[in-house]
Amino acid sequence: MADQVTVSLRRKVPKQQEPSTGRRRAGGRRKRKAGQPKGASTAWIIFSTEIRPKLKKRYEDATFATLTRLASRRWKLMDSEDKKPYEKKAREDKKRYEREMREWRAKGGDASSEETSSSIE
Repeated sequence: MADQVTVSLRRKVPKQQEPSTGRRRAGGRRKRKAGQPKGASTAWIIFSTEIRPKLKKRYEDATFATLTRLASRRWKLMDSEDKKPYEKKAREDKKRYEREMREWRAKGGDASSEETSSSIE
C-alpha cells in the first residue's frame, strides 16, 4: 500500500511550452549580449553575498543550499531598519546599472534590451 502512495506522488507534471524565439537558455534566463552590463543586485543578494562567508565559517560543512536557507531566515527576521543599508546599496547598484545601460546603448548596444532595464527593481 505504501508503495502505491509513493508511486502516485511521483507522477510527472508536464512542462509548459517555452516560445521558440531562441532568446532563452535552457534555464529560462536570457543570455546577456556581448558587453552588456551586469544587472543590478537586489538588497537580498547584497545581504546574502555579505553574510555567506560568515555563515560558511561558522557552519563549515554546510552546503550552498543550507547556507542560503540560513541567510534567508536571518533576512526574514530583520526589521526594515536593519535592511536599510542593503536597500541603499541596491538603489545605488540600480543607478549604476541604468547608467551603464545608457552608455552601452549609446555605443551601439541592442535596443531590444530596453525591456531588461524596466524589469529590474
